[in-house]
Amino acid sequence: DEVDPDGKVLNSLIDTLMHLQKEFANLKYAFLTVHKARSFGSGSERLYVTNKEIKNFEPLGDI
Repeated sequence: DEVDPDGKVLNSLIDTLMHLQKEFANLKYAFLTVHKARSFGSGSERLYVTNKEIKNFEPLGDI
């Protein structure tokens, strides 16, 4: 006896997996975009960017 003769459960799982793969790809792209926008290198000095200022990471070591 087949529990899912029409493959509805399997098709539903495949659809869900494909949706999650797309969401993960979008999340990964969004993270990389934010990371690239927020930090960048200038020579050997690492910089960070906020909406208010651009500074290097050295002052952050005092926190």
